[in-house]
Amino acid sequence: MDLDLEQQRRTYRLCQVGMVLSGLSMILFALDSATQGVFMGTILVVKRMPPLWMAIFESVWWDVAIKAPMNVLGLAGAYCLWGRWTQSSWQRRAGLLVVINLVKVVLWTTRHADYLDFGAPYLGHEWFVRNLTRALEWADIALLAGLAADLWTHLGSNRAAEAGLATRKMVASAAIFWMLTFCHRTAWEQGWPLVVRPMFDLSTVIFLTGVAAFRTMTILQTIVLLFGAGKVCRETVQEIDRHERSNDLLISRSESYAGQF
Repeated sequence: MDLDLEQQRRTYRLCQVGMVLSGLSMILFALDSATQGVFMGTILVVKRMPPLWMAIFESVWWDVAIKAPMNVLGLAGAYCLWGRWTQSSWQRRAGLLVVINLVKVVLWTTRHADYLDFGAPYLGHEWFVRNLTRALEWADIALLAGLAADLWTHLGSNRAAEAGLATRKMVASAAIFWMLTFCHRTAWEQGWPLVVRPMFDLSTVIFLTGVAAFRTMTILQTIVLLFGAGKVCRETVQEIDRHERSNDLLISRSESYAGQF
């Protein structure tokens, strides 16, 4: 067996798994983001917070059903991508992706420590932790979009680099919206620990609805990149398998011919 081909097969398979797992994580993230957007849109229509929506978002089981697997899948996908290529740029970004997803898992665990009885200390600082998690999620999206675009470009796509750049620009724009939201809604005059300002006027609801919609579109664009890169990795593995079978067939034929002399 050609060791070089075997190494390539293993690398592309792990990249495929990493992209698919990360894509599944982003699907759950898109579901969470879209649901928040619908929640805000409902408030715009009925002019109040619907009790059912409040019950859903205040329940820890929404986090357990959506955000827990989202974080675990994200960490598993990042770990599969880490170390797959020797280029310093890939190693640096993939390593940072692992750290970001590990921190997200730790923050989620400590945030729900009391309710789920994990034995982990409760950090408190609910508003700060929530927004720190949101900042890490934006960094996660930007890194995944860049890695997926680079891998797809490496495997022959001419448009992947442009799509990756467009997605990262969307991430940068959405991150600015998030920062404005955080600064606007934080009650800075109350000092540390940071708390949310008790206000929910119409302009705030409209702004948050727009942020949720833009975030969802950005996530969907990243999902396309991730699954596209995963598909190309799978096709590359299949090509390697065909090449190996062709070589094995040639070797077996040459050996049979040699036995006739």
